[in-house]
Amino acid sequence: MLIKEEKTLNQLCKKWISLLVAVVLLAAFIPAVPVQAAGASLSISSLYTGTDYDDPTNLKPDDDTKVGRVTSNPIQVKANYFNITDSDLTNVYYEVTNATSGVVTAEKSDKAVQTGSNEITFQSVDLTEGLNKVVLKYGSGSTTVDSEIGWVYYTPTTTITNLKIGEEQVKDNGFYPSTYNSSNTAVIISGKATNASIVGAYNMGMDSYEKNSYPDNDGLFYLIGDESVDQKYADSPGVLALRGGDNYIRFEARNSSNTYKLEKNIIYNNGKPFPFQTMLYPLGGSSGTDYLMARQLTATTDQLTLSTKLKVNKNSNGLEYNNISLTLNNLLLLKYDLQTLTLDSSSTSSNISSPVLTLDSNLNSEYNIYDLSFNIEGITNAESKNSLAFVFGSVTVPSSSSFNFAYENSNNPLVVSVARSNGTILSEDVTNDISTLPEELIVTTSNASGVHFYIDDVLQSTKTVSSDKAEFTISNLSEGTHTFNFQPYDSSGPYSAGRKVYTIQVTSTPYIIPQNVYSGRILDGDAAISAFQSQGLLGTVQNYDESGNGNSLKAYVNGVKIADSLSGSFTLTSGSFTLPIPATEKLIEGKNSIKFEIYYNGSLIRTQIYEIYAFTKKTPYFENLLPVGAGSTFVLAQTSDKYATKASKVAFSGTVYNATSLKVTKYYKDANGMDQATVLSAAEVGFSSGSGTIASSEIVLPTYNSDVRFEFVASNDFNLTATTSITIVREPTPYNIKKPALFTNPKGVSQANINSNFVEVIIEADNADSVLVGKETATLLDPNENGGLYLYKYTVKDLKAGSNTIKFSVVRSTETVSGSFIVYNANTNQPGAASLVTMSTKMSAFNSSVSLTFPKGTVLKRTEPDVNNSSESYLTATRRVLFGIANSSTGKVDLTASTGFESLAKSRLANTSAVNRFSAASQLFWIDGGVIPNSPVTSDQDDIDAHRQNALTGNGLDPYDSSTTLFTQSRVYGQQVIPTNLGELTLKFDPNVKYEAWRYITVFRFTVEKSPTGTQSIGWTNIGGVVDMSKNTITVPFEKFGYYQVMYMDRSYDDVTTHSYARDGLDILFSKGVMNGKSDYTFSTTESITRAEFAEALVKVFEIPLNYDEYPTFDDVPISYKTTLAEYKYIETAARAGIIRGTSMNRFDPNKSILREDASIMIARAAELKLESDLSKAAAALVKAFTDGANVSTYAGPSVLAITKAGLIEGIPNVLTEGQTKETVRFEPGQNLSRADAGLILIRVMKNQKKLPK
Repeated sequence: MLIKEEKTLNQLCKKWISLLVAVVLLAAFIPAVPVQAAGASLSISSLYTGTDYDDPTNLKPDDDTKVGRVTSNPIQVKANYFNITDSDLTNVYYEVTNATSGVVTAEKSDKAVQTGSNEITFQSVDLTEGLNKVVLKYGSGSTTVDSEIGWVYYTPTTTITNLKIGEEQVKDNGFYPSTYNSSNTAVIISGKATNASIVGAYNMGMDSYEKNSYPDNDGLFYLIGDESVDQKYADSPGVLALRGGDNYIRFEARNSSNTYKLEKNIIYNNGKPFPFQTMLYPLGGSSGTDYLMARQLTATTDQLTLSTKLKVNKNSNGLEYNNISLTLNNLLLLKYDLQTLTLDSSSTSSNISSPVLTLDSNLNSEYNIYDLSFNIEGITNAESKNSLAFVFGSVTVPSSSSFNFAYENSNNPLVVSVARSNGTILSEDVTNDISTLPEELIVTTSNASGVHFYIDDVLQSTKTVSSDKAEFTISNLSEGTHTFNFQPYDSSGPYSAGRKVYTIQVTSTPYIIPQNVYSGRILDGDAAISAFQSQGLLGTVQNYDESGNGNSLKAYVNGVKIADSLSGSFTLTSGSFTLPIPATEKLIEGKNSIKFEIYYNGSLIRTQIYEIYAFTKKTPYFENLLPVGAGSTFVLAQTSDKYATKASKVAFSGTVYNATSLKVTKYYKDANGMDQATVLSAAEVGFSSGSGTIASSEIVLPTYNSDVRFEFVASNDFNLTATTSITIVREPTPYNIKKPALFTNPKGVSQANINSNFVEVIIEADNADSVLVGKETATLLDPNENGGLYLYKYTVKDLKAGSNTIKFSVVRSTETVSGSFIVYNANTNQPGAASLVTMSTKMSAFNSSVSLTFPKGTVLKRTEPDVNNSSESYLTATRRVLFGIANSSTGKVDLTASTGFESLAKSRLANTSAVNRFSAASQLFWIDGGVIPNSPVTSDQDDIDAHRQNALTGNGLDPYDSSTTLFTQSRVYGQQVIPTNLGELTLKFDPNVKYEAWRYITVFRFTVEKSPTGTQSIGWTNIGGVVDMSKNTITVPFEKFGYYQVMYMDRSYDDVTTHSYARDGLDILFSKGVMNGKSDYTFSTTESITRAEFAEALVKVFEIPLNYDEYPTFDDVPISYKTTLAEYKYIETAARAGIIRGTSMNRFDPNKSILREDASIMIARAAELKLESDLSKAAAALVKAFTDGANVSTYAGPSVLAITKAGLIEGIPNVLTEGQTKETVRFEPGQNLSRADAGLILIRVMKNQKKLPK
């Protein structure tokens, strides 16, 4: 809905005016509207409301020290209300104003929740950085009752915590995933980045640029990592390219004002052999993280030592790979036999010495770990890249892994390193923080007589080298990012190849460095706790001015203030502090919170919180260890440690204290009655040594009647153990309906409630020969992919609204067990509703909320031909299209699905600049024709026929379908099903949208896209649409399946809303996706529109199907061409449609401003206007029509004449001369066309094409 600007009135005046209007209306016997209820008032209770009204144009808190400070967003706002009926609470909304920028945001969709007597709460009030002014409003239009102002400061500090790969916490030197999954090499890297708007990740030596993720409202972010084969992910925007073994990854959590950096060496387990912890360091030196080869090393000597660990897979015959060879720049260095640990001396380079290969003592059933080291001398390439390769040999296919590194000739002048005064070395690969000024930098050189020092390419100073060292002092440097360049020189002059260049982030705000406190510190035992209490809190404060007015420091233990500089209890000595912890504030058992606060000028500017743990107990012990579902699914049997169940799997939850490890063994009898014992993997156990929690995965129970005993053994570093056991007895059952979820209705019949015309039935039936649903045979799912369970699947279609009886039979040899249940189809238009419709030229769903029409003869096909059968596109009219109403936040159609991708989906659906100026005006619809995988490479005709049958008769899929999950980009673009012809999609939107608001209505599509360069991605696209306000519908061209949602543009650009004549037109074009803003902040109405932008706009206005495959038409518009306002695929489409032609030498000059006469030519071609064929007649007509008509180029004359006759471009009025009464106009053919004027022209074209009301 439109948001009208309201003038701020004095609060007291508003109340009197509101009361007066109510009295007048009552006197006239007209019922008062809610905003005029007598005595209505609102009072914010959760924020400070004291306001200084001395300057009405600059309201501020009357006591800034009492204003709350928060670092998380959004917040809750509570208020009390009086003389407002409960039914009228929906008319209460809020307005948030940033006191610095003045930006006002009115939020009417976030409704208040009644949380007490005369109390309401807004659960999610979004703040902006700085001081926020919150006002609650009751009513609408210009007559509202306002609350007093609530004040709150918001500071978006960032960090990265809880870094995981899959469900495994990332730890140093761990393998991820710990258990390799051969069916999916991709891993999900997740974490929490509080207050971050973006998280960037860069794998050194693997990625060509930083890969980004956008955290959701809870700060959760997700990145996808996958094995890099020939750098296939080097330019993929959403996937980190991983190598088997070491991956040195830099993470950055950023928002507009804060950046947090984290570097991790992640050892990726790709199921193959690989080296890891591979280090290359100077001969005679020592190894360390700085020498990890995954960091893209630069060696300054050719006398080197290499040390590494090797992971080598095992198989039933022993080792899967029997030897390891190393090469440097394709020269064989050495070769070892991994079985015998012997060196092949005939294959060893003379440049190698002291080779040692040993088998690690930590043996593993899946692989061996070896330690390898040797010295390399004199064979690296100076001033160029060197490649070190590991080749694992086998009798079948070898496996290899390689690292690149550089070598700088130490005989030339070199900058070896740059260190801070504390000895830490700066890195060229990441951004280095300088947070204290002045800072001393010590430059270590080799063979240099001096060093030139540049900041941002400006020479700062030159220092002579003494004892290979030069020192520079950095002071008075502005906050922000800078480039430091240290260039060595000798008697021959500067030597640029020997320089070091660093990226520096300067931060001079105050902060605290604790010396004996860090998050996760464990104080184990009474002695450690007592020593910490006696020691107190130790640390230093950086960049802090003690003498500043209003500056102060505070410290808290478990929320209790123990020190405050204002009271003299927080004192500094040369920047250091020692804060005693009072005896009354002893640490508690378990988690404790230590908090520091820094105030500047009376305002809280930094909060640092650390969580430490205190434990007095030493012996491990279990607490609440139970099977999940104890008391229901698992019934307590004869003893307290024995449970009976009909379930096929069991999971355990509980806690074990004072333990560092947990071993779980499963004891059972196999099908032959033989005793078996299996030790569960760490992933199955799900034990977290930090918190002590146990959250196991589901563990399969035998299909036969047998007791299964699980033994839990917890131990710690003091060699103390605790043991407990739980026994599970699985009782036999003929079948178990896994899906749909059933309940017993009042008539005692099993029933499932759904909201779709189909239902997926999955029945677990151990040792069954077959399962029939109705008369159809259900498909047996592969037990190896389903935890050993025998699951039979069948989809029942064409369910009617209301009750449907589903009958089934389980067949075992001569025995048949039959059953039935009821499926009730609610058939309501709510999220979760779904409908499968057989492909036809007219389809609709949800009471025609969604309608699809296609030309006669339209069928479905694969987007791209089958890779394994290039002649096959699978033309079919028998597939079914899935229509669904999705949850607007997660995109779920099947609301019961739980995949672990919900947060990732929320992040991808919500965090995009494409929709940040739009609000939803309809439900989120999912429309899908499914996917058709590549045909199997097999000679088995049955497999080939089955694949083809599934391709021709398959269904659209749920967006969370595990085989082609949309949000992890495992859905392959070329395998998607699409219609063979362009269709039309009509969507209904919110009937409350007023008639005059049609210009802001549009349709967005979210689906898998493929760029001209072949990169696959997912995201939102604004596809416009023609609005019919009489039916509250909007119609758009339909070319592919995906999510579709009607959107309402509710926030324009400032330079559009203030434009004198083009505001409405530009708003329409932006709403419809025809034109975009030049940046996030400005539309740039007065700037000239480029030839590329105008061509793209015409393609969108005339809805020309995109056509850009094969080779580009213009040399200066390659397939990679893309700006914020135009991209290759639209320009190429315009060229192939005959709308545009080149300028000269096969060029288009896409970034050049378009002339008015050239714009006329493009429009005339696109609209297929009839042109005057006689150039002289056209020229004469133009001279008659325009005072500068003679200036129109001959080639443009017919087009200019045609579009002016059509009223698409108008002449520009001339200034009347003295005595002149008749207005004349000029055309200005050679003038650039502004974006505002281009917008007006495009609006006329759209009206001419009946895309807009006239």
